Amino acid sequence: MGGIKVYVDDHLQVFKDVNGRTVEPMIYNGTTYLPVRGVANAVGKEVHWDQATMTVSLGKKAAVG
Repeated sequence: MGGIKVYVDDHLQVFKDVNGRTVEPMIYNGTTYLPVRGVANAVGKEVHWDQATMTVSLGKKAAVG
């Protein structure tokens, strides 16, 4: 999309969605946005999504209520 490159520990990351499709980082109004699942995978964390509370947790699942 914008050619943004992200490195973690000197390794270029190619972010993927839950279905394995490539997802690109983007810049909008001066802010860089990264796909949360791709970032979590790059740093070895699980992703948890809670539809009821619209909450994303990385690593341990957040206790939200």
